[in-house]
Amino acid sequence: MSSDEREPKGSIGGRRTVWWLGGVALVAIAAVGTVVAVDRTHGTPSRPPASAAGTAVECTVEPLSGLALGERSPEWVLVDPSGGYVVTEQPRDDGRPVPVLWHGGKAVPIPLPDGAGGPEDVGMAAVNAGGTAVGTVSHGGHRSAFVYRDGSTTRLPGLPGYGDSDAEGIDAAGDIVGDASGAGGDVPVIWPAEAPGAVRRIGSAPGSAAAIGDDGTVVGTGGAGVPWVWNASGDGHALALPPDPEVKKGRALAVRGDWAAGWVGITDQLVDAETPARWNLRTGAVKTFPGLTRAGARGVNARGDLVTAHGLGGDTAIRDGRALNLSVGRYQGPTAWATWISDDGRTLIGAALGPTGTDVVRWHC
Repeated sequence: MSSDEREPKGSIGGRRTVWWLGGVALVAIAAVGTVVAVDRTHGTPSRPPASAAGTAVECTVEPLSGLALGERSPEWVLVDPSGGYVVTEQPRDDGRPVPVLWHGGKAVPIPLPDGAGGPEDVGMAAVNAGGTAVGTVSHGGHRSAFVYRDGSTTRLPGLPGYGDSDAEGIDAAGDIVGDASGAGGDVPVIWPAEAPGAVRRIGSAPGSAAAIGDDGTVVGTGGAGVPWVWNASGDGHALALPPDPEVKKGRALAVRGDWAAGWVGITDQLVDAETPARWNLRTGAVKTFPGLTRAGARGVNARGDLVTAHGLGGDTAIRDGRALNLSVGRYQGPTAWATWISDDGRTLIGAALGPTGTDVVRWHC
């Protein structure tokens, strides 16, 4: 899959670009062409309509204790489905950020995997409710998936015939999904918890896996750049696109219960616009949320509420079909982005820009 089709999660060997902060350049580009809220003639992003930009819901916000980020913004704020574990970054003594696992008010450094020249070579991707985290390390011009478990990191085996691998998601049982890359493109793979040290391909078609649910459902992208789902047996099919002839691409990035979430986009832009999308896995129906946020969905809860993990202006969560404004309290700056929402929709975790820098925070709405 080409670099413009791959969903970036961290700066890994130049292949991926940072998106967890919702950097201004990326968000500005992604906003151009956003369905509904963009003037395509001039390519000028506009604010979502006032009726959709936020609701009257009052949210309170507090920083997570035990995380000292300083003035640097984290590249990732990854949260397990229960909200108990967070993977993010903290600066070490020389100022370089290192990945940490936060739980119960304490942050523990994640050891760098073998082959990492420094923390900049590591990109974290997901964490489960047991505190096991996965990511990718760049080494010698190649990428390798790894897992952090019980205080140590271990590189995961590559798929024979493919030079690179990326870990993207993990379920409660410890099954890890991602992709293997070679001269022929990307294929989805799984590292099953029941067979440590093994890796196998998911299905027979090209594509990449982004997340796995606790029932074994895997979501990601098919070889043609369309959203895809596989069942626990590896049988897969494309997810529906909305009935708009311009919308031809998309990716499913998260799964929870009966819901998958991600984005759909058009193909006539230099950089594809992203519109948040949600799929009902029982019925196959797709619903889009144009104009509510500036990026596609990166997370979903059991109710079907969405978080985008990008944001200028604080509109980075969609609950009950409407945007929540998360620029509240001391965090009234232009950046407030949620990466996780609880199953009841009332608690969110992410990052927000405050008077002294960006903090990892928890909202109650």
